[in-house]
Amino acid sequence: MTNPEGPQSLDTKERAQLILDFFHRIIIHHGLWYGEVMHQMGPEKAREILDTASRRSFAIRMQHLGKMFAEAALPLSQLIVPRRSMP
Repeated sequence: MTNPEGPQSLDTKERAQLILDFFHRIIIHHGLWYGEVMHQMGPEKAREILDTASRRSFAIRMQHLGKMFAEAALPLSQLIVPRRSMP
């Protein structure tokens, strides 16, 4: 998905696809990273480190998403789900 105008110009479906792609990449990254840490330090230490890294990176990911969609001035849930289909 390439869009030279930036994520603000994406429609609802494209925004949802982009967000899911971001989280898919994060999951793959953390999985590969966890596997290497587990290999080097063992499963108990790897879980501890992954928990710390996940908590710290969550706020950063949310900031990035917020900045990316700042022009829309909507909560993340409204960027993903069209307003007319929300309860």
